[in-house]
Amino acid sequence: MISLSNQPQTTKPEFRTCQSCGNSTPADEPLCAYCGQPSAEAIAAHEEEFATRQFVIALVARANPFTMILIGANVAIFLVEWVYGGMGIMSTDVRVLVALGAKQNALVIGGLQYWRLITCMFLHIGFLHLLFNNYALWIIGQEIEKLYGSARFVVLYVVTGVLASVCSLVLSPEAVSAGASGAIFGLFGVLGTFAFRYRREIPSTIGKSIRSRVLPIIALNLFIGFQTGIVDNAAHVGGLVSGVILALVVPYKRLDERETPIFWRSLQIACLTAVALSLILAFRNFAVFQSVRNGRPRTVSRSIFDTTGMAVPAASRIQITSSASSDVRCIIV
Repeated sequence: MISLSNQPQTTKPEFRTCQSCGNSTPADEPLCAYCGQPSAEAIAAHEEEFATRQFVIALVARANPFTMILIGANVAIFLVEWVYGGMGIMSTDVRVLVALGAKQNALVIGGLQYWRLITCMFLHIGFLHLLFNNYALWIIGQEIEKLYGSARFVVLYVVTGVLASVCSLVLSPEAVSAGASGAIFGLFGVLGTFAFRYRREIPSTIGKSIRSRVLPIIALNLFIGFQTGIVDNAAHVGGLVSGVILALVVPYKRLDERETPIFWRSLQIACLTAVALSLILAFRNFAVFQSVRNGRPRTVSRSIFDTTGMAVPAASRIQITSSASSDVRCIIV
């Protein structure tokens, strides 16, 4: 026979032995009931909280000027696109986009305009494209720039962006593409790898927070990209993979690092110089395009004009004329 009792079931409280006084004290209490000594778990939790607070305070104190400079450059160049490309809300004139430096294989390879691998990172196709990319850059850029310092941030952004463009060049040869998200995916790859590479060095709370945020964002954006036909997935994957690889070799700026090594400052200057020269070439190309479109063609040494109004070497004229028309497939990065 089974006897059922209406008396509430009670569980026997668990005890631990205090390492200080040796008495038994409730295990769920952080302090010993006899001497007030905190438990080992309570001490570890307090140390973790203190380390996390110090880490965050140190990062918040760091400046992130180049994140804002890049956002400003994206907006400024888009305004040129918008004014000269018909002032559309959701799209832009492909001819203006190409004239300003979008990635187009015929021009990069046939026209030897390798600067397009950089300039396409600063071009966007419509306001929404600009808004989404700049918002993502504002979020992830600040975090990376504070973790790695401005010099290494510039190197990471430019190099991952260029490698993303190279992947697009190889794997999306038919499309004109533009946008910053190849480099942004690179930054997400850097941040995710940072959380794993330094998981024993940084506070565990920081590492868990980064992993819980970054991995779902990467997965979601890759899923969305492969479900649509207007996204340059080659650039996204190329940027992501290059960011992971770079994060394995580029060290972050530790909290006790006061001066950035000259090596990283030199690479930063080299990257900024490459960006500046590429943009100068892009705007020179755009000036030629505008002069032809307005009926005032300029003389460009050793170049001819195709029907789109861009100055290109004669060897690549046929390719560019057929692929740079207004009905070209244009995809976003």
